[in-house]
Amino acid sequence: MSVEPKPAFYESTPTPVMGKDSKPVIANLIKDPNVAHEIAKVEATQGVDAALKREGELRRQHVDGLTDWQRRNIEIMDGLSGDYPDAFAETTDSLGRRILLLETSGINFDYSDTIITQNGIAHINLDEAKSYGFENTDLTPVVSVLADRSLPHEARFNYIYTQVTEPKNGERRKALIYYREVDLGDDEALNSFRTALTEVQKINAERKVVRAKIDEKQTADSILSRLKQ
Repeated sequence: MSVEPKPAFYESTPTPVMGKDSKPVIANLIKDPNVAHEIAKVEATQGVDAALKREGELRRQHVDGLTDWQRRNIEIMDGLSGDYPDAFAETTDSLGRRILLLETSGINFDYSDTIITQNGIAHINLDEAKSYGFENTDLTPVVSVLADRSLPHEARFNYIYTQVTEPKNGERRKALIYYREVDLGDDEALNSFRTALTEVQKINAERKVVRAKIDEKQTADSILSRLKQ
């Protein structure tokens, strides 16, 4: 039986586009518009370097494929981000792998924060890295260790070294973070996750409304209108 060839990741004919100094350069355009949109979104929110890494990871997935475990996790991620649009912060690790971050710090639950990745779900505590924040902490080591499904149960919660970046001067150093894998097939874990998810979605949605009202009052039309009252 013949196997259908996999569709190409890039368009078959490179396309000239305008580069720096208005000089044309040859670009490999991504064939799937959904993939192109995702990469553009990463570039807009995280910068060019992160977008290039995300493109590389998506191309790797296209060429090498995904395991059933990874496909299941990506489906969960897509469902969660659609059903709870205000609950998560979204980022990528240093290899371009997508991460959904559920920040529950300051909310009275039995764990600090949760990351959902293509390799699994984990509760994490930044510990030494706490003062640097998630935006300056490389979560690659946690995402990578979750990928190894051969690890015994006792290796699925531990301290692991990562890199943090000093916001003021850009210096990088090692720091320990704690992770504990979450099994959402367990009813207790699922219920706990649901409670946290619902609460964070509610809090963030309310904050979003407040911010929108504040922003609206800062517009020129609003200021001029209120001056006339």
